[in-house]
Amino acid sequence: MKLKKWFYMLRSLLSAYWTVKTGDIPPMELSELIKILTIEEQNAIKELVDFKSDKNEHFTWIPTEAMQHLVIFLWQETNIHLTKRTVPDNDILNNWFRNKLDETDY
Repeated sequence: MKLKKWFYMLRSLLSAYWTVKTGDIPPMELSELIKILTIEEQNAIKELVDFKSDKNEHFTWIPTEAMQHLVIFLWQETNIHLTKRTVPDNDILNNWFRNKLDETDY
């Protein structure tokens, strides 16, 4: 598989794992996102980031056994139903925004 696509998948699964484990919005930086993992897993991902640094976006790669296990683990840990959050009524903000748009000169 393309190494770049592997990172897309890994980042998505890490973000989902972060949300499931913390209930918070995941960080954007991979270096922060991986802090939820074990030191060994963090180091493996850092090594993979270093490895990727001089590869082009079409570089194909066979995931190591450790990376395959990590992805399977993340998938299993995030394959759950989260409780539905209450969403605040945003009509007030939408109406305010529409009024501001109407006030502008074209």
